[in-house]
Amino acid sequence: MNIDIFKHLKSIKNTLECEKEESLKAADDLRSKCLEALQLIDELRFRDNSPHIQLATRHAIQYLQKALAEIDAFTASYNSASQGSLGNFKDICAPAHAGLEIILNLNY
Repeated sequence: MNIDIFKHLKSIKNTLECEKEESLKAADDLRSKCLEALQLIDELRFRDNSPHIQLATRHAIQYLQKALAEIDAFTASYNSASQGSLGNFKDICAPAHAGLEIILNLNY
């Protein structure tokens, strides 16, 4: 049911750990939440054919894919010696939050 999908997406958004210590484990946690959100959005897209839902899901997917690309960049530039990366979590979380907000705004 769509209500369950929206509840789950809201839960994902509320549990994104963007203020967490920037580490590979934290990046992996963010990746798994983005992938879970993408799966739920795909489910929603296939359940509802309305143009409004289709457009919103397309935009949300683009933002979440951007977040995944930022996670890949963060992971690739992570230096285990300095325990840091050239990227930061704000570059990851901003598109992830935006993608989730687009979808959650449909649940009015």
